[in-house]
Amino acid sequence: MKLHTELLRLRTLLVEELSSRGYLPWRDLESVEADLSGGELVVRFFREGFQLFPVLRSFARKHGLELASWDPEEKRCSLVIREPSPPGDALGPRVPGVVEGGRPAGFAFLKRKYASAVREVYRTGLDPKACLAAASAAWALERPQYTALWLEKMDKESLGPEERVLLLLWEAFLVHLRETRSGGKSFAYTRLHYGRVLALDGRNFFALFNLGLAARAEGRREEAARFFRKALAARPWDKESARLLEEMQAGEG
Repeated sequence: MKLHTELLRLRTLLVEELSSRGYLPWRDLESVEADLSGGELVVRFFREGFQLFPVLRSFARKHGLELASWDPEEKRCSLVIREPSPPGDALGPRVPGVVEGGRPAGFAFLKRKYASAVREVYRTGLDPKACLAAASAAWALERPQYTALWLEKMDKESLGPEERVLLLLWEAFLVHLRETRSGGKSFAYTRLHYGRVLALDGRNFFALFNLGLAARAEGRREEAARFFRKALAARPWDKESARLLEEMQAGEG
């Protein structure tokens, strides 16, 4: 609720800022709306809007926002407010990465990937594989609420064994993220959901690794070491599993 209140306050300030500079609604601007589900201000304009860019960039810097997207073709811009990181050194779930050329992909690439995935979802009539791809792309854009949306929308009647495991895994990622952000020390629901994945796929690397993270966050070093050891057996080349296993074993001594 606090985030929503702040977003609405920033919307009022942005409208005042644009009006004071002569950018009037219904002439230059179509709308300035607060997307409460996405945690962003969405600015739509009638023309190319290039003259608005420096104003919006300055406003974003002044108020600690991120100018997350700028699309003159769609006549749309979004300013994102980021939620604070969870306290302590708790690590959120590790998920399959979206990379380009071996490096973390930029926002423009991720946005195109998400748009393409959404088009494929509707082209295929909510096909499970397409919905899972859209969920993954949404996560990469740091929009877990959109990830949950696509998992909910998929046609579950036609799930194959592989898609069933992936659905359970993504549901577990969402629960893990929620419990990490809560700042609490219990990951009971996280363990339950990853357990459902392992019941179908006992060597699933991400379930094993993330269970290790959950045990680490709860201070159960021996249990964490056991899961990191299993994760390393499933993926022997993974350096992060080896590093965390070494960290847990050093603590046991």
